[in-house]
Amino acid sequence: MGDTLSFVSVSGKKYQKADLSLDGMRFENCQFVECKLLCSGGPVLMENCMFENCEWKMQGTAAIVVQSLEHCGWTVQQPKPKKPTQIH
Repeated sequence: MGDTLSFVSVSGKKYQKADLSLDGMRFENCQFVECKLLCSGGPVLMENCMFENCEWKMQGTAAIVVQSLEHCGWTVQQPKPKKPTQIH
C-alpha cells in the first residue's frame, strides 16, 4: 500500500512581508516578496514561483539534512539574488 501526499494548494497569490510555513503546501504562479519562509522537512511543491529578498529558515528534519550536508563538506547557504528568483 502506497502513501499519497496531500497538499494545500495556492495559485496566483502574492505574499509580501509574510511569515509562511511551507510544509504540506503546493504553490503555483505565486510571488514571495520579503517573506520569511519556514521549512521543517515536510513535502513542498513550488511551480513557476518568484522570490524577492526572502529569508529561508530550516528547522526540524530540514535542519538536520542541511547539517548533515555541511558535515559532508557541502556549503549550504541562502542565496542573495539581486533580482527576483524564479522556480519552475
